[in-house]
Amino acid sequence: MSTETAATNERSALAAVTRGVIRIHAEYFGKGPTRARSERFGSDGLICIIRETLTPVEMTLIDRGQGPQVLSLRRSFQDAMAPEFRAMVEGAVGREVEVFFSQVNLEPDVSAEVFLLKPVPWASSADEEA
Repeated sequence: MSTETAATNERSALAAVTRGVIRIHAEYFGKGPTRARSERFGSDGLICIIRETLTPVEMTLIDRGQGPQVLSLRRSFQDAMAPEFRAMVEGAVGREVEVFFSQVNLEPDVSAEVFLLKPVPWASSADEEA
């Protein structure tokens, strides 16, 4: 595979992850993020940064001092939805997700969906020669 083809495949996979994260949030919260972007880090890491995901109800709760409850709800959601997030990423990148975790920040309204992919085993020297 050429370097150009690999880069195109990588961009397509990252775009699919971004669309998947947006879709899951929109489907279950009734509102998706206004901005999202996925990036790779290292050979096995993938992160999707999403902005402005809080619903009007959550923003009202935060304004009235209930931020910890909103964070708790969001963390519970991510825990419950982990299988869907993992399956979506695995389908997009063609690799198994080893670890998934999420971090939510209220002010500013920014979240990170982080996926660590199972390492790809090194090819044997016979495979490298082929």
